Amino acid sequence: TNEPNWKTVGFNDAAWSSGPGLFGFETASLPAPGIQTPWLNSTTAENHITYYARKTFNYTGTGTGVTISVDQILDDGAVYFLNGAELGRSGVDTGQHWKTTASATVTDATEATGLFNKVTGGSLTLNNGTNVLAVEVHQTSNSSSDCVFGARFSISVPGGGGLLINEVLPAGPGAGFVEFFNPTGSPINLNNYYLSDSPGNLTRFRIAQSIN
Repeated sequence: TNEPNWKTVGFNDAAWSSGPGLFGFETASLPAPGIQTPWLNSTTAENHITYYARKTFNYTGTGTGVTISVDQILDDGAVYFLNGAELGRSGVDTGQHWKTTASATVTDATEATGLFNKVTGGSLTLNNGTNVLAVEVHQTSNSSSDCVFGARFSISVPGGGGLLINEVLPAGPGAGFVEFFNPTGSPINLNNYYLSDSPGNLTRFRIAQSIN
């Protein structure tokens, strides 16, 4: 696209096609849920190199010191923007334009977690209200036989002086432990708190009993 504002909140994307991810075209097996919204196949149509995607979302809370992370399923390269500012890139060199080919070659797309962990501040802003995550996906050539894109966008707000994980001992059942530190001076019940070892699944383990 030659429209410089496509990655900003105010851009009118009403004429764009929409649908759920994953996006693209691929004959090989993919992580679930597979291709849900097809993109124009560059081997049979207009020899596309770059595809553009946007997702608006609402946020309420502090805008500074917020950690933003991205997980992705990608073939071949992508550049991510938050409210017009670059958030990070994968497999695309700087100075890209709509005909820039990806600098990475992906055979079969797999899930990559924790791709970026950026903290808001300076030009990287998170608005109270409407925000937009915008992505341009690049292929290695205009005759590439596949293109895949899907992303998970996570926001972690700064702690407010509450519960902290103090120590972890990984071990088998009955031997390992997680030690919590409560600096607040008031009891905190851990019932319905969650623990996880995966940034893509923050509710993996639920504490299902009252622990004070």
